[in-house]
Order: sequence, then structure tokens, then C-alpha cells
Amino acid sequence: MAAVLVDGVEIQCLHGGKAKITPSQTALKVGGKAAILKTDLEKALITGCGLTPKPCAKMDTITAGVSTVLKVNGTPVMLASVQGKTDQEPILLLSNGQTVLDSK
Repeated sequence: MAAVLVDGVEIQCLHGGKAKITPSQTALKVGGKAAILKTDLEKALITGCGLTPKPCAKMDTITAGVSTVLKVNGTPVMLASVQGKTDQEPILLLSNGQTVLDSK
């Protein structure tokens, strides 16, 4: 079981760039924080990447960590088993933002 990603989740590229992830919904909250949807992660921009000459700028592909059970208005919630890549390199999950709710 993997924890649900919520507002405050910390995801970065391999070069230290941070993903700016903004929840688009408030219907599903964990510990008072909005759950992150697949579409929220797909829209995330990356700032502070140290890769040169072309730094990571945005999320590109999500390959794992999409809930098959939890959804908000038909859009899947993201889980701490998230895997994917930016427009350049794979992502790293530093913190899921909560320790209360796990899902399949």
C-alpha cells in the first residue's frame, strides 16, 4: 500500500529542481491537505534545475503511482509509489506530504 500524495508533496528532478504542484480540488483531503490528482502532477513546472544547457522545466510522463481506487470526479489520485520523468530526466519523491492515508 502506498500513501496518497497531498498538497505539500515534495518531488524533484535528479538535478535538484523542485516541482511546483498545485492541487486542483478540495473534495478529498487527508489531514486537512488536498489530495494531488494525476492532472495536477501532469501540469507541474520544475524550477531550480541544475542541468545545463537545458534544465528540466516540466513534468512529462507518469509511469506509476496512479490510484486505481481513489478518484475525484473521475480523475485518479496520485500515490507515493509515483514514478515518472520530467522533460529531461526521472523524478524523485522526497515527501508525500502526509502519513495518515494509504491506498492501493
